[in-house]
Amino acid sequence: MRYLYLLLFPLLAAGQFRPGAITMTDGSRISCLLEVPEPDDRYLRYRTSDDEPIQKLGPDLISEFEVRDNWVITKYKVLTLAGIRRNDISTLKFAKRKSWWKVVVEGKVTLLSQFTYKPGDVSGPFRGPVSSSSYTYYAFQREGEDYAIYFTYDFTGRHGENFNRNFYNKMLFPLTKALFGEKCPDMLQAMTQDIMLSNPYVWIATYYNAHCGN
Repeated sequence: MRYLYLLLFPLLAAGQFRPGAITMTDGSRISCLLEVPEPDDRYLRYRTSDDEPIQKLGPDLISEFEVRDNWVITKYKVLTLAGIRRNDISTLKFAKRKSWWKVVVEGKVTLLSQFTYKPGDVSGPFRGPVSSSSYTYYAFQREGEDYAIYFTYDFTGRHGENFNRNFYNKMLFPLTKALFGEKCPDMLQAMTQDIMLSNPYVWIATYYNAHCGN
């Protein structure tokens, strides 16, 4: 039973209502207890106090929200996600609805992340057990834009060195060039494989905010 409790604890913790605030698209602000939504959730659930009923808000009504754990404030933005094809920024394709993104680095360029967890599966007559998996996906909100552009998932440490360097050459560097090369050409000169393969997402946002943009 104790083992089962430990397995369930992360799921229970994720569903807790925590002190925070919601900023609406009209600029108004609601101080409340809220539950951080999962990436696929269509609503954010909150209550104004422990004794009040749970209420729901859709992403189109929310600009951002934050949760407080002691003195630590974690901020989330509610944005439409766009993707690009063949590393061509002119091919932006937008999602049909907004989604919830955690703020990792905020500035002229804001780095956003989204964590997903998929449990293992043993269903189906011809399928063996499939191990659980978790991924962190990253997106950037560039200055002056009200949407986020999907970048990639966190591949660092997941694969062998040859895969990672191939990924850098064929995707990571071309994507960085497509998103930031015009306004921040010095970034491309400063990039190295060793830097980018250690923590590329934070490095990109930090470098841009320190050296580039308006």
